[in-house]
Amino acid sequence: MITKESLDKLIKELFPDKKITPFSMDWILNNPKATEDSVREVYRFLSNMGVANDRIASHADLLGRDPQTIKRNYQELLALGLKKNRIGYHLELLGRDPQTIKRNYQELLALGLKKNRVGYHLELLGGDPQTIKRNYQELLALGLKKNRVGYHLDLLGRDPQTIKRNYQNHIGLLKQNYQDRTSGRKILTNQPQLLGISPETINANVQFLSSLGIDYHNAPLLGSRPQLKREKMAWMLRELFDYRTLSQEQRRDAINDLYDFIRDYPKILTKSINSIRRSKDKLLKRVVQYRR
Repeated sequence: MITKESLDKLIKELFPDKKITPFSMDWILNNPKATEDSVREVYRFLSNMGVANDRIASHADLLGRDPQTIKRNYQELLALGLKKNRIGYHLELLGRDPQTIKRNYQELLALGLKKNRVGYHLELLGGDPQTIKRNYQELLALGLKKNRVGYHLDLLGRDPQTIKRNYQNHIGLLKQNYQDRTSGRKILTNQPQLLGISPETINANVQFLSSLGIDYHNAPLLGSRPQLKREKMAWMLRELFDYRTLSQEQRRDAINDLYDFIRDYPKILTKSINSIRRSKDKLLKRVVQYRR
């Protein structure tokens, strides 16, 4: 069994510029089979897998596990057809029971889900199979097609009650035609990723986008907080419309010009602030026709 002093020294050696969580440290110390040699062996194995040091640091509890179990689990995952780089992004699976992972994988395929889609949502392999099955049936009952569910597998790992609550909130809010009671349902079945967005975020976005005169029946526009959108718009006012150099009257015009630009090009609000900054030169050319 490794001592606290030995582990502290070893962690400083392996992760000189990283902090390890107290949970991981306690996990290693409380495992009577963990030794300095076994910790080093697991660390070397993960490094040889091509896992970056910061990723190993964030899953340092694995260092307290039996090296043979880690290696066997890795081989089991490969045998299922999973890619090395995807396993590297889901290191927690290396510490799970391989039979549970295998059973979950087979049950996901039995639902008709594609192998390559499952391969991009490996977190499901460590989930509760009953929750996954129940969510799958709930989504089908809401009117989603199997292929749509297959493209939004992240929903299968969510709390079923949360999915249902989101559906009940969104269906009325997103109606395109208030004379057509099914119009909100059609949007949700065509854009099921909306079911993973909280009512608070959806409600705030509907109000914000409506105030700008922008059609909000578009999932990518509803996924980020209005405050983040305002920050992007503030940057565009400064950098694309020279807001800081304008008079008070010109500033009002610039704000209206920005709104016109956003209404014609709402997709800009779905891009990250860094992406917008990198596109500054192109955007300057695009906004010329909107500037007074």
